[in-house]
Amino acid sequence: MKRQLLRFKKKLVYALIISVFVTGILPTPISVTTYAKSKVVTSKLKSKSGIKNICKYSNMYVQVMAELGTKKKTISKMTENSKANLLCMAIAGMYNESFISSERLNEGLHRAIKVNPFKKQYKKLYGNYPNLNKINISNQVVKKNNGKIYVGLGDWGEGDYPVYKISKIVKTGSKKYTITVKNQKTDYDTGKRYTIGTTTIKIKASKNSSYGYIITGIKYQITSNMYY
Repeated sequence: MKRQLLRFKKKLVYALIISVFVTGILPTPISVTTYAKSKVVTSKLKSKSGIKNICKYSNMYVQVMAELGTKKKTISKMTENSKANLLCMAIAGMYNESFISSERLNEGLHRAIKVNPFKKQYKKLYGNYPNLNKINISNQVVKKNNGKIYVGLGDWGEGDYPVYKISKIVKTGSKKYTITVKNQKTDYDTGKRYTIGTTTIKIKASKNSSYGYIITGIKYQITSNMYY
């Protein structure tokens, strides 16, 4: 009986081996997980106007935040407030009058943002129009009052104006990319640039934005002690 059982097992093994060679199919399915490799695409994307504009607004946001003393920050998921705050900070730092009305908050330095230009730029950066009712911001630069958003416009004076340099752009997944930017200043006297920190911007390709890409996250760290 033992010999018969042993012979049966051997025949079963032989049958399985023949099945594999003949059909090329394993009797038990094997699940294989594949991982997409990251790909450097800096030279391909860095000259695109949409990428440049995303970097410009993100860099100005970072440099205004640094002026306020926030050395580092990570936003993994962009909310209505974080999206609006980034744009408002950038507008303030750029001193962009096309976004600003003459109306002042309590006759102070904060001036009201024009709704239509703000909404259009918001959509360019994030792919959708903002719900102004859900935005609730209050800090040194941005304030909301009676349904309106006010910003205190920045003035870099004769100091070093914020600039940036794209270090690397990496494709991390389907339609997903990471941009690494050096936050820089231009020396007023010499015209030379010097780096004060690094920002990582996560973006995604999108037809909803005229830039072709939208911001999905941002992380920065200021390494220079020039602000404090």
